[in-house]
Amino acid sequence: MEKKYSLKSFMNIDVMVDYNDSNKYVYYSSVYTLLSKEQFNDENQIYKNHLKTLLTKLFTINGKTEQESAVIVDNVLNMMHDIASVSLSADEATNPDKTYNVSNFTNYAAALNNVITVEELSSLYGVTGDTTLIVTEIDAFNKTVKYVKEENLELLKNYVKSAVYYVTA
Repeated sequence: MEKKYSLKSFMNIDVMVDYNDSNKYVYYSSVYTLLSKEQFNDENQIYKNHLKTLLTKLFTINGKTEQESAVIVDNVLNMMHDIASVSLSADEATNPDKTYNVSNFTNYAAALNNVITVEELSSLYGVTGDTTLIVTEIDAFNKTVKYVKEENLELLKNYVKSAVYYVTA
């Protein structure tokens, strides 16, 4: 079950009130990519280079060699850049026409190839498969789903470590 809770956190699902319709109350928002789409696409790579340096130092401080740290950080940043590349821009993220996409838990579980089932989602949230889910970033969701596989477990763990290191640095 721990894997299911971790997946919930990674996929960034929150239960909250929908101000358009109080019967619709579960949201999926994009994975935290550490940098925005605009920052990843900065011509000079200033933000990405600073983040890479910081994370490499933090992994090294926490026991990895500098070379191991560099490989880990490169892999994590490549995944985050890949997801951020299809994320909404800062301007688009404030446009309800782009962020208010109605789905449901059954579709969500199917999109995840049943890595987490509707029943497990229901036990986490107390909702049913037909409960409405608002997906704020469809393309980012679809891109993120591609990483939710057993063979990416180490990458996902390193992403979580990177996010923790980043927010606590």
